Amino acid sequence: MAAPDLWLATCPGVGHFRDEKDVPASLASHGIVATYRPWQDIKPDGTPIVVRTAWDYTEHRDAFAAWLARIEATATPCWNPPARMRWNMDKRYLLELAAAGHDVVPTIVVEDFSVEAARAVGRSQGWPVVVAKPVVGAGGEGLVVLDGDAGPRTFDQAGLTWMRRAPQLPEGACLVQPFMSSIAAGEWSLFYFGGAYSHAILKRPKPGDVRVQEEHGGSTVAGEPAPSIRRAAAAIVSHVPDALYARVDGVVHDGRFLLMELELIEPELYFRYAPGAVARFAAAVASAVSDAT
Repeated sequence: MAAPDLWLATCPGVGHFRDEKDVPASLASHGIVATYRPWQDIKPDGTPIVVRTAWDYTEHRDAFAAWLARIEATATPCWNPPARMRWNMDKRYLLELAAAGHDVVPTIVVEDFSVEAARAVGRSQGWPVVVAKPVVGAGGEGLVVLDGDAGPRTFDQAGLTWMRRAPQLPEGACLVQPFMSSIAAGEWSLFYFGGAYSHAILKRPKPGDVRVQEEHGGSTVAGEPAPSIRRAAAAIVSHVPDALYARVDGVVHDGRFLLMELELIEPELYFRYAPGAVARFAAAVASAVSDAT
């Protein structure tokens, strides 16, 4: 098979995933032939790559990092850029964004996770309930909630097609944060293509859970965030001007939008909640490809 004009990188068993099926047709309107393929099967050879649903990268982080290095070594155009994805892989980037003046959920890194170490952080900060998660992870993987002296609460990964892990405590370096009770009111996700705002959704966890992802029982609705949320998210995106696409996740707490995650590697883009979003994404990709080639 002849190489297409553009690879859309996925992972085995996922493919284009739901509403991303229309992306190749939208790119075709810009004269770009795009094909979905697992990142493991894409040999960097100069053909541009857009990383999309590479959701297994946390399970194969060394191989993924080596793949990014090959992309750089061959000067293959890629979005988001490999250096930016490496930065985003480690959630310590939240500390950098906080130091730059952005409102971020309070975060302390424990280099070697233990329940007692996380509880000690909570006591020192006055956080009665803390959440810990690995510095490298996605989809709620390795999440644990510690409420006072109660036993750690972990969550299984039922429903995730790319991993079949039983509930377990995180290992190694972890983020420790206060539990944000405002998560019950919902987590905003704002989407930016080529630095421009596209659309937003509001995700809520199911009762008794803290995870908002649909695969964990969360609910999602289209929404339009308040101007203050838009301004905060836009400022965060301006910190990563090389990002072709970005998803800004956060909650409103005491009247302020607090960043929880800045997703720059493989975020679901929720096109189905925003008519015209696929076209906006394709236009941003086509512009980037034109500039690179």
